[in-house]
Amino acid sequence: MGKIDYSLMSKAEFSKEQKKRDEIFKIISENISLKPYNDKCVQDQINELFDWMNRSYGCTIDMFKGLAELYETNDSFSSMLVDNYGEGMPKYLANAMVYFCNNK
Repeated sequence: MGKIDYSLMSKAEFSKEQKKRDEIFKIISENISLKPYNDKCVQDQINELFDWMNRSYGCTIDMFKGLAELYETNDSFSSMLVDNYGEGMPKYLANAMVYFCNNK
């Protein structure tokens, strides 16, 4: 699948694309109390997230790892994750993303 050009999308197409990311986050959040962040199921979702971000803006492994840090330490990002996916999401997601990057 090619790179996403948001400027050519309708509102409905844009919304559909954003829902893909939200579905990935939801699946990850559902595993917080069930599986460690390095579990294959979780890592498969992290890979999906990396692929989605790569199509969105050409995300490198280093950028993805930096984003993991932001998700955990930046109040705006972590608050959004907590509000939408639960209290443990920022740290769990960040750990899963860093693990993915370190093993990519």
